Amino acid sequence: MQKSAKRLIAKIVGIFVLPPLLIIGLIIWAGNILDPLPPTIKHGEFPFELKYEMNGKKYDVSDTVVCDFSNISTDAGGFGKIRRWNEHLKSGTRRITILSDNNIRSIIKPDRIDSEIEIYYNYGSATYFMGDPDGSVSEEPQIEYIETYSERPNVIVIDATPLSAEQLQTNFGIKIINYSDSPPIKNTFK
Repeated sequence: MQKSAKRLIAKIVGIFVLPPLLIIGLIIWAGNILDPLPPTIKHGEFPFELKYEMNGKKYDVSDTVVCDFSNISTDAGGFGKIRRWNEHLKSGTRRITILSDNNIRSIIKPDRIDSEIEIYYNYGSATYFMGDPDGSVSEEPQIEYIETYSERPNVIVIDATPLSAEQLQTNFGIKIINYSDSPPIKNTFK
C-alpha cells in the first residue's frame, strides 16, 4: 500500500474510531468511580394490614416492613454503582403465604397441572418504600401467584404473576376484605 493510502486510513481511524472509543471508556470509568449520592433518610418503618376470607374463615395479617440503607456497590453488569437496601418484616416472618397447594390446574395455562402453587403477599422492596428512583430493585406491595411445574424431565419452571382481588375470588375463593399499606417516603440524596 502506498504511504498516502496508509496515512488516509490512519486519519480515518484517528477521527472516526478513537474518539468514540475514548468516550465509551470515559463513561465506563466515570460510572465505576462516581458513587451515587447516599440517601438523607436511611431507615424507615412501614406498617401494613391485609384482611381476607378463605373457606369461610377470616384472616388478619398486620406487620411492619423495616427498611435500611445498606451500601453503595457495583451493579451486576459492572458498569456503575447503585444504592443497595435491605428490608425485612418486624415480626421476623420471612414470607406471608396465603395459600399453597400441590397438583393443581394452572390459571396461567389451564391445560397444565402444576406440581405446586403459592399465593403470597409480597410486602414490597426497600427501594420502593425509601423513595430511591435509582435503586437495585423497586417493587410495590402486591399479592403474587407462583406456579411451579415440570416442563420436561429435570427442568423445573417457576412462573410468577400478580393477582387482582377479582382473580383471587374467582380462581381460589379468596376474598380481600381490607388491604392497606404505607406510602413510600420522599427521600433526597446528598
